[in-house]
Amino acid sequence: MANPRILTRAAALAALLVAACQAGDVAAPVAQVPAFSVDRAAADPPFYARVEVPFTIHTDEWAAVVFYRPPSCVRPDFNLLDFFDIPAAFFCGPLTVQGWEIRKTPDPFAAPFQSELHGLGAVPVWLVSWADMEAALADGELKMPELEGLPSLQMGSAHTFSEMLQPIPTRLPSRLVINAQGALADGRSFRLHYTSQDDFSGNDVRSVRIDVW
Repeated sequence: MANPRILTRAAALAALLVAACQAGDVAAPVAQVPAFSVDRAAADPPFYARVEVPFTIHTDEWAAVVFYRPPSCVRPDFNLLDFFDIPAAFFCGPLTVQGWEIRKTPDPFAAPFQSELHGLGAVPVWLVSWADMEAALADGELKMPELEGLPSLQMGSAHTFSEMLQPIPTRLPSRLVINAQGALADGRSFRLHYTSQDDFSGNDVRSVRIDVW
């Protein structure tokens, strides 16, 4: 059984602390802001596809374009190399992925600390020969009509897809990992693995594997 003197003394100290706070002699406890927050409704990226220069996903044989939104609703006059298309991209749907973000700030326009996306069962992944893609990128523009007209284009759909992104400036070095597997329109299967780590110091690391069989 607890000692009643200890309980009485604790109650008295608590009462004194409350009185001191009310009198302004002692600062009231400050609410702690969580260091991280998880936003499960944030997976609505303001872009259509991942195709970037100089970070194009490619091997010596193949280049890959991953679509987070249906290719059919991408604006035909939009340069995919610009990546972001605000607000037009938000009206292109439905999304082919879902996921969540970890944030260190409530600012919705700030880069997340980390984001993860997972496919909804049919993520469009288009493969093009690296020779064709390299030539198409030479003028700094890549629009849907040009991409669709490349002679080596192989349209595919990934039944499994995952992406983990740790972007700059919240992470240094930044890191991107993509894994996808599915089928091409001609009946062949494909598998894609891409990992990049960048600190913009010249020590960037990339690993790409694209298998078609």
